[in-house]
Amino acid sequence: MVAIPRTGARAVVLLCDAAQDVNGKLYVLGGGFSGVLATGPVSMTLAMKLFWPVESAGENVPLRVTLLDEDGDLVTQAGEPIRVEGRMSANPDAPVPPDKMLESVFVLPFVGLDLAPGGYRWEVSLADTPVEDVFFEVRRLGA
Repeated sequence: MVAIPRTGARAVVLLCDAAQDVNGKLYVLGGGFSGVLATGPVSMTLAMKLFWPVESAGENVPLRVTLLDEDGDLVTQAGEPIRVEGRMSANPDAPVPPDKMLESVFVLPFVGLDLAPGGYRWEVSLADTPVEDVFFEVRRLGA
């Protein structure tokens, strides 16, 4: 099991309409929002840059992104939590100085989320340790 203390890893997460990872660069459209005015299902993309300690090079680090409501409860759709889980690893071609962090970029699109009006947050965890939260609000037209 890989253990990454909260101070040893971090993430920069941007809510956006769309994004692409091209050769380690994030190309973002409609980025930086914290509110959605919805008339139906909600779609958004998380553009992320993750940083974790160089000591974890070559290890498979668990990554989890979970949608929680304003009370901290899991948000579900069709009875299943809205969550993405996977593993990531970095195997640098050259030695990385111990004072530097390993870096990766990820793009996670979410399409057709049926979200009621209210507050939500995406929680990003590395090795079961939360490293970033991104908050947003859903409002309905005319509400």
